[in-house]
Amino acid sequence: MTVKDRMLALVDYTKLSKRKFQESIGVSNSYIQNISEGIGADVLNRIAIQYPEINTHWLITGEGKMLREGSEYELKETPQI
Repeated sequence: MTVKDRMLALVDYTKLSKRKFQESIGVSNSYIQNISEGIGADVLNRIAIQYPEINTHWLITGEGKMLREGSEYELKETPQI
């Protein structure tokens, strides 16, 4: 999975359109389309502020889970037994 794929997965997670998501993090409407190698530190910081439940290490490297472990968001996604 590429950085671009992970960004698109993040867009899906937010349930926003790609355009609205890009607006929410203060980037151009073509930012995700034009990602090639990685995400700039300033954009990564905006994502971390806007979506604190996101594991930014996963976003950069693909390692781990999309949601931070132990976050209230992860707990809400865990089915009740």
